[in-house]
Amino acid sequence: ICFQRGQKKLKKGKEKMALFNKTEEIVPEETIYKTYSDAELKDIARGMHTKYTDKIMREIHAAVENKDTEILQESKDRITAAIKDRLNHPLNDGYTLNEEQIAKVLRFIRSMAWGYDELDPLIQDDTISDIKIYSYDNIRIKRMGQRMDSGIKFESPQECARFITRILERNGVNFGTANADQTFTDRSQDSAILRISAIAGILTDTEPPCIAIRKV
Repeated sequence: ICFQRGQKKLKKGKEKMALFNKTEEIVPEETIYKTYSDAELKDIARGMHTKYTDKIMREIHAAVENKDTEILQESKDRITAAIKDRLNHPLNDGYTLNEEQIAKVLRFIRSMAWGYDELDPLIQDDTISDIKIYSYDNIRIKRMGQRMDSGIKFESPQECARFITRILERNGVNFGTANADQTFTDRSQDSAILRISAIAGILTDTEPPCIAIRKV
């Protein structure tokens, strides 16, 4: 009889413990999506790019110094994977990006970090040989020997200045009183080798540097 009572108590104890464990189960948070405009997705990309800027720059400089495109590609893949993993989690606003949105943000980031951002379509266009940035809304090109407006502009003077700063830093170029006119070569692009001339704003009638890009 005592044994049977003990078994019953043990059974009830197990049932209570099972009920307790059930109530303590962690219920995963509901994934909530929303529609983002391209401008909003680009802002998200800017934020992620800023977070990883130091790491991106260090690894780009290492690849450039060693003239090793394989190191650069490995760096791109590693950093892109880390950013994609972060984007699979809810953002600060509590919403989660869907696969299409994540892919678009990653394209923006790759363009900002390793490409030429707004100028990428011009860089990749084989009919264009020269690109000149006079101001955020005045970008000229030379297509098939003919000079014309590019039809592309930056969102603001500040965005143009940030772009130029990124390009100069990425290529290890610093302006100063003794080197306000710089010419350098960017071999990191898949579509073309770029010969770039940059003239600091102090030598021109516009505040931001004037940038001339020639495909060679």
